[in-house]
Amino acid sequence: ATTEVTVSHPEYFAVGNTVALFNPFLNYEFTGNQTSGPSIEPGDLSGWGQLYCGGGPMFKVGSTYKWLFYAIANETYKYGQIGLATSTDMATWTIQNSGGPWITREQVDCSSFTLTGDIGMVDGSYYCAMSWNNPTSNKGEVRILFFDEDASSISYTGMLKDNAASGGVIKIGSEWHMLYMDISTALQYRTIKAAKANNIEGPYTDYQSIVYAADPVNTPAGVCWNLACDSPTIHSINGYIFGLFGAKGNDYLSGVGSGNRQHCLLDFDSDTQTWSISTKGPVLMNPLQWNTVAGTYLWAIDHDGQGQCMLIDGSSAFLANTFNSSSDTYRATMTKLKNFVQS
Repeated sequence: ATTEVTVSHPEYFAVGNTVALFNPFLNYEFTGNQTSGPSIEPGDLSGWGQLYCGGGPMFKVGSTYKWLFYAIANETYKYGQIGLATSTDMATWTIQNSGGPWITREQVDCSSFTLTGDIGMVDGSYYCAMSWNNPTSNKGEVRILFFDEDASSISYTGMLKDNAASGGVIKIGSEWHMLYMDISTALQYRTIKAAKANNIEGPYTDYQSIVYAADPVNTPAGVCWNLACDSPTIHSINGYIFGLFGAKGNDYLSGVGSGNRQHCLLDFDSDTQTWSISTKGPVLMNPLQWNTVAGTYLWAIDHDGQGQCMLIDGSSAFLANTFNSSSDTYRATMTKLKNFVQS
């Protein structure tokens, strides 16, 4: 069948271009009561997260959910550290350590760090990917952090990827697969890459460059990732492997991208061991600003953002996100994916 559509800005679309079309629906909701404020407020932290807090991986121990969010104090003090929040219902969160950081940069010997992707288990320890900033070179590195159920007893690997930002690491068959960002180039050319190793601690060998924003092959006109691609994560549900990556479209994508961030789905072909952008379209979209909705969520003026991590618990999929609240200050926000079905 052929469908005719009207393009609002035809000057951006040359004859013969492939154009991506998808419905601008909102498919997530806030957990708990976040109408007057986000899951984690600056006042919940003891002077180390006034500028930025958000994102971060989650895991469950018994009936307790644990969220390893990250925070930054101010513009002149750009040192990320990790806080620990706990909950029994994913709705109300309690900040541990009297609101102070739970894992400090001194503990992992770097100038700043963030944790990304799913938290898994190997040899009795929990693990997740870590973006680690080298205090000497000031370059980003991918490492893996190991810890116990209390998010303590910290250890970590050496450098697994240089000039890079971490994404996620899981075991597929007998090999460990990693998605990460090569950040050695300008923003539109930063590439999401896949690598694998026989051991979780590496060495990791690249096997695919998946996508970058200016990619003429994988970025047709009108898609919501043609300005930036980042924050890749990798997940497994009952043997089904998929990935997510953060995306930002050019401002002219009225009603869908609008300069805001989305999260797009990556398919994994287990036979060919290759990744591709799913034709299903974005899995998490933000086509409007929450503060315009019926006078609620006035604190959420801009986008679901950086550091998004997922926790699948039974029939629910939760996403730890980052929302702009005002004057480029960002807040940790827990959301839940609607209509999630675990196959």
